[in-house]
Amino acid sequence: MGAGGGLEPGWIRLDVDASDLRAVTHAAAQMAGGVDGVEAARLEAALNARVAEGHIALGEGIAIPHAMVAGLKAVRTGLVRVRSPLAVPDAPDDVPVDLWFVVLGPPGDDAQHLVAVANVARLARVEGLLETLRSSADPQAIARAIASSEVATDAPGAGPDSRPLGGARDLVLIEIEGEAAVDRLLLDLAGHDFEDATVVDGLTLSEVASRELPLFASFRDLFGDPGGRRLILVVADPERSGLLTRLVRRACRETGARAGRVSVLPLRETWRWEPERGAGGGGH
Repeated sequence: MGAGGGLEPGWIRLDVDASDLRAVTHAAAQMAGGVDGVEAARLEAALNARVAEGHIALGEGIAIPHAMVAGLKAVRTGLVRVRSPLAVPDAPDDVPVDLWFVVLGPPGDDAQHLVAVANVARLARVEGLLETLRSSADPQAIARAIASSEVATDAPGAGPDSRPLGGARDLVLIEIEGEAAVDRLLLDLAGHDFEDATVVDGLTLSEVASRELPLFASFRDLFGDPGGRRLILVVADPERSGLLTRLVRRACRETGARAGRVSVLPLRETWRWEPERGAGGGGH
């Protein structure tokens, strides 16, 4: 999850002695300092500001402090493992945090920032990975384990270019109720290349990210009453409709959602506008 996608060994710090959250951000900034010519002091200030806002803990001893800093050219992710877990006030399970995934990126690259945070959340559920992250003393081994887990969690055909042009499409209507379930589902949608999923009020996930990050609290703030029912629309290939159903089912079961339902409507294309570049174009 460096600039190219994987967690680079140079962006991993193990068994850091940190007595408070500022010591963690200092270690992260020193780790990343100088990337794209951005000095460590600016990165540290941005991370401190983000941590002060709260809502960085994912649960299970994991936190994802993240910040957008002018001068950075790509979204990158690093890992700081502290020797003694630190309490985070708003951790959803009150478990002290020892694994700190730090996401840094440029302003304006909101969609990639969102995907990077979602990928960390998805990796946290890979069986056996957290044990490796906590026990290994080799940064390269940790980087390999994360890279292998990223490959394993990629759904076949999940890429945006997998849809056959002009193929059948489904309209998937997701109804879900419950604060934790909504958080989990939105992260999963982003992590499985459904960033263009649309909430009924008209905001796509990318647009939500551009308005406000972090994800967890801000999603609830933007979408209204915490824990209220959410409607999400997704246009997907028929073979990916099943994946959406599985994501909703998992979010509901793992978080104890109050309600959840998925409805699938086959779409029949009757007209399409695809103007040719440099020409007047027309409909088909």
